[in-house]
Amino acid sequence: MGWFALAICCMIFCSFKSVLAKKLLHHLEPSSFSFFDQFFTMIFVLPFLHARSLASLDTDFWLMLGASVVPAMMGVVYLSKATKHGQMSDVSPLLIFLPVFVALSGPLLSEDALSSQAWTGIATVGIGGYLLKLEVWRRPLDPLIRILTDRASRYVWVTVILGVWSTQIQKWMVLAYDAGTALFFTTLGVFLCLAPLSFRHAGGVRNLSREAGQAWKLLIILGLVSAISAWSQFEAYDVGGDVATVLSIKRLSVVFVSFYGFTVLRESMNLPKVIGIGMMTLGGVVLYYS
Repeated sequence: MGWFALAICCMIFCSFKSVLAKKLLHHLEPSSFSFFDQFFTMIFVLPFLHARSLASLDTDFWLMLGASVVPAMMGVVYLSKATKHGQMSDVSPLLIFLPVFVALSGPLLSEDALSSQAWTGIATVGIGGYLLKLEVWRRPLDPLIRILTDRASRYVWVTVILGVWSTQIQKWMVLAYDAGTALFFTTLGVFLCLAPLSFRHAGGVRNLSREAGQAWKLLIILGLVSAISAWSQFEAYDVGGDVATVLSIKRLSVVFVSFYGFTVLRESMNLPKVIGIGMMTLGGVVLYYS
């Protein structure tokens, strides 16, 4: 399977995850939600782990893991906070700026060199994401102002900034070892970092268990969806996908998430948002042919 097909798979399951997350965060605190998400994801990732891969781990692997796991953990928590406190059609579009920043930082952090067509696709997706935040044509700077002042938007920006670093390191891990190994130990590391934070916010193991009991079926489904989405993303790196292009396709999930927000959750819809969705879709087509 080529990297583009894997990225599309990642995008589809990322859409499902966003919808499930919004439902679950009505019942769980962001730290508890993130804790259970990583726990069940780790269980479903186990089949991708092989003894041969474990034997290849060396000091470089553990150094890369240590450098990426704390930013990844903080990004997971802050994205959960943003999802809980913001509208899906407002929060999700901002995540499209992660691949834009990854593309800009690529020459500094890696040897990824994007073609002019790939840059065009990423820019088109980014502009579409901005239009999704635009309410009135006469005030084109409104999205920028809301991005800087809205609490949920600030949470997403933390996720984006941390993601530039963590996703690049994750690709190095995938290329040097393999997707299953990198994914399992990254998930395990984030889970272990989240444990004390989750216990403190939940008030102990008993309260954490009570929270899980309220929605354990959805949490198991969430773990499965998260595992497939994350594995597809890591495997796309392994078969030749650039970080920026894979993430751009993954973030096209905002199209489906925004439609869900408009139709099911009755979130606001206007012409700029419609055009934004169209541009993001067009950007995905450009990336396919890049």
